[in-house]
Amino acid sequence: MAVLPEDYDRFLATYPPATRQMVDKLESHILNLESRFKMPQRFVIPADNAGAAALDIARATTRRGERRIVELRASGGMRNDFVLQYVNRLGDLLFTLARYEEAIISIDNTQ
Repeated sequence: MAVLPEDYDRFLATYPPATRQMVDKLESHILNLESRFKMPQRFVIPADNAGAAALDIARATTRRGERRIVELRASGGMRNDFVLQYVNRLGDLLFTLARYEEAIISIDNTQ
């Protein structure tokens, strides 16, 4: 969540900031999913099915936000570097979830 610099302390009074533990938890989810199926080794064409397509849209939106965070950080407006790391790992998790969705649908269709 983005807040004006003068509102950051008020934000912290209500919401927890992004932390290394939050980033690590996303990484753990990614590794857990990757252990359940074989990730594609070639270029992926998004939207193999409706669920994967929705996840790919969410990932694209997350990556757009990530680019804005990079701009904010470059301008000195970022007080918590874990925000960028968290959003980056979130984008990777969404990609992995989309590929997992495709793998599960593919398995279901072959049975």
